[in-house]
Amino acid sequence: MRHFITITLFIVTTFTFISGCGTNGLTGLYKVNGKVTLQGQPLAGVVVTFSLAVQDPEKRPASGVTAADGSFVLTTLKPGDGAYPGKYKVILGKFAQADFTIDGLHPAADTMPLAYRSPATTPLEVEVVKGKNKELLLDIGEPLVEPVFPPKPRRDTQKE
Repeated sequence: MRHFITITLFIVTTFTFISGCGTNGLTGLYKVNGKVTLQGQPLAGVVVTFSLAVQDPEKRPASGVTAADGSFVLTTLKPGDGAYPGKYKVILGKFAQADFTIDGLHPAADTMPLAYRSPATTPLEVEVVKGKNKELLLDIGEPLVEPVFPPKPRRDTQKE
């Protein structure tokens, strides 16, 4: 019986260690926070995405949304868990909704300048390091663009 308890404890301890230190994705993430500004003023409602400069199938991108003061906290797997260490291209999106619906949905359009919408064109690059990362300041130097929505649906006012 004593031998059985020892083996059971060994197996439970081993599985606990493996599940906590293996490839569950939670290991190796580091807290990252920052602020997005537009010509020095806080910008709320911006989707901030960190896309690895060199893609790695073992790592996921991290993202967050800015608050009223422009601040954001990155999430990869769980809220606020951060990002993997490495070099990133930062993609930004700020969406406006149309004041009309198409099939019951409000169309949305990105108002962020085009360069910031893609990892291939964004001028924003950052590096996440192991340990404590300093607060990032991401300033958009050019104004937001006017949203381009699909045309409003026509309403036929003629009675048949």
